[in-house]
Amino acid sequence: MSAEFQFRTLTESDAQGFRKLRLLALKQVPRAFGASYETESAQPLSFFQDRCKTTVDKITFGAFYQGNLISISSLVREMAPKCRHYASIFSVFTHSDFRGQGLSKHLLSQCIQQARQWAGVDYLQLGVATDNAAALAVYQQAGFQIWGTLPAALRVNGEDINEHCMVLRLAENA
Repeated sequence: MSAEFQFRTLTESDAQGFRKLRLLALKQVPRAFGASYETESAQPLSFFQDRCKTTVDKITFGAFYQGNLISISSLVREMAPKCRHYASIFSVFTHSDFRGQGLSKHLLSQCIQQARQWAGVDYLQLGVATDNAAALAVYQQAGFQIWGTLPAALRVNGEDINEHCMVLRLAENA
């Protein structure tokens, strides 16, 4: 991986760049996200500032090239008391000009490391479209396993998108 990339936790000051990359993701690959471009493009900047804000249960990592945000991955711990042993990875996206360089793999690794630091988190979960072979390979290389497939998890322009439900048991992948 090129030394030209910088990796760090996003902050509220990254909201404009996050908004730009997130809207690009929703426009380019609507099949990969539950949110829509139309809904999120109408949101105020404060919505994206909140998405970039780190809390005790939520963090978003980013990769930058020449000061521009080009790749993101978010991690959130489950809020329900009986589910606190789970955290979820979502909003994984790399700008098309930078794919194939290991950026998502690196950000996924940061999410896994962070989850291990959260006391009591034993499992990571995520969902990925069954036809997204590149993302599926990255997740499987990191140790995630498919435990089921959700039929018609998303419906995009009348097309049903099936989604693999994946899990990583942190103790087994230390």
